[in-house]
Amino acid sequence: MTIINHRFTPEALISAPRRSSAVPNANGTQAIYTLTKYHIQDHHLATEIRILNLENGQSFVFTHDETVKGLTWLDSDRLLWAKKLEDGTSQLWIGRSQCEGYKAAYLAGSIPAPIESFKVKPLERESFGIAFIAQTTASGGLHNPVSAPKSNSSAREYHKGVARYWDRYLPPQKLSLFYTFMSLSSDSKVQVTGTYFNVLLNSGLEFPVSDPDFNQKVPFDISSKSLIFVALKSKGDDRQRTTTRPYVVSLDRGYSNPPSSGPSNITPADFDGPASSPILSLDGSTASFLIQKTPYGASGRNHIFCLVPSKDLPQPSELLLKAENGETWDLSPESIKWANSNDELYLVAEEEARSRLFKIELGDLLRSDKPSVYIPVRLTSNGSVLGVHMTSASPKERRLFLNTSSFVEISNFEMLCTASQRSTSVSSLSDRGSKFGLSQSQIGEFYFKGNDGHNVHSWIIKPSFFEQGKTYPLAFIVHGGPVSAWTENWSTRWNLPVFAEQGYIVVAPNPTGSTGFGQDFVDAIRGEWGHKCYIDLVKCFEHVKENMLFVDTTRAVALGASFGGYMMNWIAGQPFAKKFKTLVVHDGIWSLSTLYASDIPSTLKQERWGDLWDNQTHWDRSDPSRFTKNWTQPMLVIHSDNDYRCNISHGLATYNVCQQKGIESCFLNFPNENHFVLKHENSLYWHRTVLGWINRFADVEGTLH
Repeated sequence: MTIINHRFTPEALISAPRRSSAVPNANGTQAIYTLTKYHIQDHHLATEIRILNLENGQSFVFTHDETVKGLTWLDSDRLLWAKKLEDGTSQLWIGRSQCEGYKAAYLAGSIPAPIESFKVKPLERESFGIAFIAQTTASGGLHNPVSAPKSNSSAREYHKGVARYWDRYLPPQKLSLFYTFMSLSSDSKVQVTGTYFNVLLNSGLEFPVSDPDFNQKVPFDISSKSLIFVALKSKGDDRQRTTTRPYVVSLDRGYSNPPSSGPSNITPADFDGPASSPILSLDGSTASFLIQKTPYGASGRNHIFCLVPSKDLPQPSELLLKAENGETWDLSPESIKWANSNDELYLVAEEEARSRLFKIELGDLLRSDKPSVYIPVRLTSNGSVLGVHMTSASPKERRLFLNTSSFVEISNFEMLCTASQRSTSVSSLSDRGSKFGLSQSQIGEFYFKGNDGHNVHSWIIKPSFFEQGKTYPLAFIVHGGPVSAWTENWSTRWNLPVFAEQGYIVVAPNPTGSTGFGQDFVDAIRGEWGHKCYIDLVKCFEHVKENMLFVDTTRAVALGASFGGYMMNWIAGQPFAKKFKTLVVHDGIWSLSTLYASDIPSTLKQERWGDLWDNQTHWDRSDPSRFTKNWTQPMLVIHSDNDYRCNISHGLATYNVCQQKGIESCFLNFPNENHFVLKHENSLYWHRTVLGWINRFADVEGTLH
């Protein structure tokens, strides 16, 4: 039996501080962020909103008030934030970014409804435009669910679209985009005027419902003269109601008046996929957005389009991207950001299992009528970029403020000079892992020959106490998606070093369908669940067994969540299952046809299985439930009640089959979690249960409190 000394335990992970992305002010001297820390012994979550000095890396607490939401900069030294009250209304407050700034803040106005994301834009003479997302009434006004009349029945009816999304049933009220005006009052304080204009009024559009746990970008942007956003059609077929389109609205009459015309659809010709990341340049002269050519959702490739909103809405122009070798740049941008001077565009895209930052030098070519070709220049290499901000409003500014992380770094705030491509750390939360006994030397990667001879990537993480000449059991972990990837990024849910520190060699492959390795590699998974990906996983295991003598593959365990959980169920019915002492299935998929109960049923056809009623044989080909006769290996099954992505019937069916067949199994259920286990105590229980289970089968003695 392997006896190990732990350095980074589940308790350390759960109690480690976590912080949001930091956003700098207009002159690059301060940045605002939220820091949380969970105290396991007294079961208390402490929250701090902190202001960071970008010159010396020191920070101070602005407030401990947990009701503060949506902090944003008004200018270089004033902050605007919202507070939701018990009566459902929202208050807007303004305070200076000083130690006593929160205590001296003043109420700038009230909005008679709860609001979600909001953005603010400085205008002339100490005035501001503000836009926000909120539920709308049938007549187009602001909806307050607290004060609205209540029905005596709890019944819900749905006649169009999905009934629920992520972890909640959808209300009848739609989301819309509103804007209003803030100006200087007689007492020299900025105040909200109290008039709110619905941008989507009578347009037949609605705002998309977001996955709150995915940290998605705000789906709109504002300037002094226009708004850009993505929205859905409220009516039409299922695809129209689930595919976002880009729109712009002119504010030629200002924020104190309703728009002179409704939203204009700026979807490029021949593009039928979802749009995202709408953004305006600092001066509002240029708009850009991402859009996919086909309606494949997460599995499609994003293209970058730009246009000048003031030019009577011409067709947007695509930025054609080429690699340095002249071939098509085959990555998919996740987000885009304009330089202050409008001559550069920054984008974040997954590449080789990292979220990297790139720069596109536009010059004046954007204003020409002919299509132009641009070469993205890579600005970062290691780790993952989570946030990008300009450090000042100067047109000559070439410094970027980045939020980054890695497998061993929780959160790093750094300054990047785009000219020299050199970065300087401003504030590291875990000192590159040293605070937890972790180091970058534990992290490795390799490529192996997978399905059809393709080169396939995998991460390998060793324990901090790794010694040459010794062997360690294998933890083989499959990511979700399938259109996703194990990227070099910190995670509080599937933290690979936590598994390694139990005494495992962690192997985390990026098989067919993984992002960041070209669109062809992504497209190859469509209709091939359980086939090409399965071959990749088998070949990865064989590569480890044949080439890494320090890995004891006779004590291997396999784990996966979501699509990774599907692969655990698929593997369970295949010969490959015998290679593992146990399988851990988190929110897995038991039967493909049951995915029609998912909150995103429209994606099933996009996965190229076609409609179930027309392609039963094709669906059956990839269905794990058809192979339960072959199940033999012990299984830990985890599923939560509020998981509407892969509903709980999948987990119950997997567990019940194991029980009926006499297979050693355990069902772990969280009544108050969704597709993710996020609550701190639940997460701690999850880690202790999962690690305790695999340690028993892999003959590893871990220190689990």
